[in-house]
Amino acid sequence: MKTTWLCIPLMATLTLVTACADDTPSADGAGASGGAGGSTATTGGDSFPADCQAGSVEEDLSGASPNLTPTDLVWMGPGVDSATGELMPQEGTLIVSTTYLRLQPTEEARARFGELMNPLLGDLFGNPELVAVQLGMSERCGSARTLSVWRSVEGMFTFVTSDSHANAAAAVGEVSRGGSVVTHWEAAKVDGIGWEEAVVQAAAVDGPFY
Repeated sequence: MKTTWLCIPLMATLTLVTACADDTPSADGAGASGGAGGSTATTGGDSFPADCQAGSVEEDLSGASPNLTPTDLVWMGPGVDSATGELMPQEGTLIVSTTYLRLQPTEEARARFGELMNPLLGDLFGNPELVAVQLGMSERCGSARTLSVWRSVEGMFTFVTSDSHANAAAAVGEVSRGGSVVTHWEAAKVDGIGWEEAVVQAAAVDGPFY
């Protein structure tokens, strides 16, 4: 089973919020222009390398801690083996979700992103149905990614309907430059859950985009 919803701004999963700002790229947003280091794809007047896409893991993708400071790209949460850093086996079908957010390249947007993330992460890590999450950032591509694993759809929806998530969804137009996506799918076991599968799932999203 695979479902895609509109208006998930920052952290993995679906949302029931449907009244988001219109942040869909314009028709000419996929054009290319020359620049240092090769061609760049342009969206809304902001240029980034052409290989910065939902379906490709950024070459400089690095991690972020719950307080958004740079760190290694690692799993965080109760389902992580502290000795190995790997996901521990879980019973039952798991829900995996990924988001790909194309950030506006302004200090104001980055500051707003942090304001929205702080309360949201509190609700995320306080959810007993969360297994683990990875937070990823790319300076080169101006993007943020999440990959999260849940024990149940119900637990995921509890997070989605929280006030912090609803506030973030309503403010997506303040931080996204368009073309950002979210999707989720089921997994029978933790083996194979990672960015290789996440980017394939993200690339398969037909839209709408936020």
